[in-house]
Order: sequence, then structure tokens, then C-alpha cells
Amino acid sequence: MTVSNQPPTNVPHFVDLDGVDDFVQVADAPNLSFGTGTTDSAFTIEMRIRADNVNAKRQLIGKWGEGTNQEYRVYFAAGTLRVDLRDQSSGGLASVFTSLLNLSTLLGSWHHVAVTYDGRGGATAADGIAIYVDGALQGVFRINDAAYVAMENGTAPLEIGREGPSWNMYDGGLDDVRMWNVARSASAIQAAMNAELLGTEPGLVGYWRFDEPGASTALERSEQERQLKT
Repeated sequence: MTVSNQPPTNVPHFVDLDGVDDFVQVADAPNLSFGTGTTDSAFTIEMRIRADNVNAKRQLIGKWGEGTNQEYRVYFAAGTLRVDLRDQSSGGLASVFTSLLNLSTLLGSWHHVAVTYDGRGGATAADGIAIYVDGALQGVFRINDAAYVAMENGTAPLEIGREGPSWNMYDGGLDDVRMWNVARSASAIQAAMNAELLGTEPGLVGYWRFDEPGASTALERSEQERQLKT
């Protein structure tokens, strides 16, 4: 993966993105997609965030390419924390966004964010999405779409800290980004959200700890990703 930012001075173990031109990009890989065009599979995305700005649309993570290569994304928009799944073939969109979370409470301090999806697909796909902040399940609004069948297995890179070149850039710190091919339970999320992982946990398909001070490349630490790349 490639990191494009100016590393913070004497502040180890996270990446600090400026909201202008900093981002992290991970090359496309089969196990970073969770749909085949006909069926979806379960996933969990977790990260620690320290937001410096939550105004406007700011993407945390997603495979959401430029117009015709969209799969999933997690982002701030219109005062909410939102998750979108896109069926590129039909144009169907399944969306979930927080109903009570005040984004200003995330400013300036570290918080854990997790999104789970049970992989059900179809016209009720949004019903299978949950959002957690600091281990607490959030109240949400859901938008289902009768046209939604499943995400495609696209070729867009995984973008962390932006939606695409120079737009919807995240402003703040990010750390301990984890991706799983299972929908983790609330208890599993709560038990591990404040601890580093070994990288060999079952279902872990991507894990970036950002422990490389001053580096332009971050190590990927999950066993499945290491096997995929060898």
C-alpha cells in the first residue's frame, strides 16, 4: 500500500491526513471485495479515528472508484457517519447512516469506528449493516433499494482517507485499520478494539497498524493478505 502524507513529528503509530492531498491507497486484491455481482459476502471494517474536521463529505475508507467502479464506502456526510453499498450493474444503492450521533463529539480525540455487514444482499441489504462507535451500536436510518442485488468485484483500489483524487478527503488521524470477511459480533468488536492484533486471526483479510514513522509505504499485517501477495 502507498501512503501519501507528511508524517507527524515525534508522534508514532498513526497516519495523520491533512484533508487536502494526503491519503493511503491499497492496490486492488480479490479479498478486498465482498460481492460477485450476484451475491454478497459478509465483512467488517474497523479503525481508530481522530477527526480534525467533519464538515462536508469526507471518506474514511472504500473501494469507490471514479463513477463506474463502485463497491462500498464509509464516510462522513451531512452530519452523519454513513455506509454505502453499490450494485454497479443495476445502479442500486443500499445505504445506512447514523440517526443520533453528533459528529462533533469525535473531534480532536481518538475513537473506534466499526461497520459490519451480514452479506445478505438483495432488496433488504441495508438491513444487514450495523455501525458501532467505541463499541456501542448506533441508531441508524436505512435506505433499501429494490434494484440492489449485490456489489460487483471491481478493480478500484482501496482508498483510505479519500474517495478519489483530490475530493472528499479525510482530515485527521487514522490508525489500526482492519478488514474482515466476517460480520463480527458486538462482543468481539468490544473485546479487541483497544488491543493490537497478531495478524493471524481467522477472517482477517487486511490489517494496517501504521507503525512505520516517516515511511511512504505501510506494512500489511494480516496472514491472508501476505499469502495472497506471495
